[in-house]
Amino acid sequence: MMIISKTYKGKNIAVMGLGKSGIATVESLAKVGANIFAWDDNSENCSKLDKKNYNISNLEKIDFKNISSLVLSPGIPLNFPKPHPVVERAKSAGCEVIGDFELFFRSKINANVIGITGTNGKSTTTSLITHILKNKSINVQAGGNIGTPILSLDKIDSDGFYVLEISSYQLDLSSNISLDISVLLNIQPDHLDRHGSIENYYMIKKKIFESNKTSSIGVIGVDDFYSGKLYSEIKNINKSIIPISTKKKISGGVSVIDGIIYDTRFNYNIIDINNITNLRGRHNWQNAAAAYIVAKEVGLSNDETKSAFETFKGLPHRLELVYKDKKTEYINDSKATNVHATSYALSSFESIFWILGGRSKDKEIDPLFPYLNRVEHAFTIGESGEMFAQQLYGKVEVEFVTSLENAFHRSVDTIKKRKLNKSVILFSPACSSFDQFKDFEERGEKFRDIVIKYVGQYND
Repeated sequence: MMIISKTYKGKNIAVMGLGKSGIATVESLAKVGANIFAWDDNSENCSKLDKKNYNISNLEKIDFKNISSLVLSPGIPLNFPKPHPVVERAKSAGCEVIGDFELFFRSKINANVIGITGTNGKSTTTSLITHILKNKSINVQAGGNIGTPILSLDKIDSDGFYVLEISSYQLDLSSNISLDISVLLNIQPDHLDRHGSIENYYMIKKKIFESNKTSSIGVIGVDDFYSGKLYSEIKNINKSIIPISTKKKISGGVSVIDGIIYDTRFNYNIIDINNITNLRGRHNWQNAAAAYIVAKEVGLSNDETKSAFETFKGLPHRLELVYKDKKTEYINDSKATNVHATSYALSSFESIFWILGGRSKDKEIDPLFPYLNRVEHAFTIGESGEMFAQQLYGKVEVEFVTSLENAFHRSVDTIKKRKLNKSVILFSPACSSFDQFKDFEERGEKFRDIVIKYVGQYND
C-alpha cells in the first residue's frame, strides 16, 4: 500500500511532470479521491497516464484560482534559470507549489524517518544505512531520490524506518520537513544553474535540519567549507547535531582517520574499516561515519555495525570494482559527475590510468591537481575532452582520445608497454554524461561492457 494523505480528498490538485515520481503522486492522490489535473511537456508521458484513465489537462491553460496545490516534479525549474510557465501561473494565482516529499511529510507517518542529503555520497549512505537496518531485521523502506518514488513506498508501523535520499530540488519543494535523523554529508558547488548561486544552494541544503520533530538529531560533515560554516552557525542553537570528519578528530563527534572510526562521545570507541573494499576512500569513510551514528542510535553494537559494513555490496557506478586481475583493477565511477566527486576517487588509488570527460559542470578542474601525483596517464573524452587535456597538459601525461572505448584501450596498451606490476584503470569522468549518453547509468554500463568484453578476450 502506497503513502496517501486523506486531507486531499475532494481537493483540486495539479501535478506537473509525469515521470516516476509524478505518476506515483497521481496514483497516491487518486486513492484518496482528489480531483487531479495532470500534465507533462512530454506528450509520451501524458499518453502513458491517459491510458490509465487519469485526467490529462494542459496546465498552461487551466485557471489556478480553483487549484489548491501544484505538485511539481523535482526535475522542473522552480526558480532558476527561469520558473516554468506553469509555476509562474500557479504562483500568480496564489496557489502553493510543493513536491511529493511535502505530500509525504503531510501524511500521518508513524514510522521513524531518516533523511540524507549532500552534494556527493547520499545514495551510498542511504543504501548503507538501509543495509545496516535490514541486517538487524528492522522493517525498513528506502526511496526518494534513489530508486522508489517516496509516495510508492509501503506504509510501515512505528517500529520501522524510512530511509530517504533527498535532493536539493526535493528540499526546495518542502516546507514541513519531519525527520527523526537528518544527515548532511557535504556541500559543494553543484546544480547552480537550478539554484542561481551557491548561497541559494547552501540555504536549501540547510533546510534538512529544520525538522518539526522536537527529538530529532542531526549529522553533519564538517570537512568542506560550506558544511563547516553551517555547523558553526547552528551548533549552539541545535545541540543535537553530531559532526563527522575524515580529516581530524572532533570533540563530541565521529571521525574516520586512516580508515579507523573514532567516536569521542564514547571514549574513542573504534571500528577498523580499512579492509572493507566497498568502503575504501575518504568519501566512503564519511558515508560510514554517518551510517555508524545511525547504527548507534538504533542500538547496534560495534561488532554488529562492522559485520553490516563488511557485507555491504556498494552501489553500481560508484567506485565499482568491475574486475581485478593480478596487476590491474578496473574501476567504474561513472556517478562522479562533478570535480569534487572525482577528487574522492583519485584520492583512493595510486598508479592511476584516468579516463575523464563528458559535459562539464566545471570550467576548471584545478581542485583535482593535488591528486595528479597519483595519476600515471590521463585520457580525456567527450565534449570537455579537449578543454581538460589543455588544463592537464604539462602536469601529467595526457591524451584527448574522443570516446570511452578509445580511452580504455589506450589505457590497456599503455599499461602493457610500461610493464607495471600494479595499476588502476579509473573511469571517473568529473562530468555529466549528456554529451554522449542518456545518463550516468548508461555510461557506466558501457564502461562495464567494454571491460568485460576485453577481459573475456584476454582470458580466452
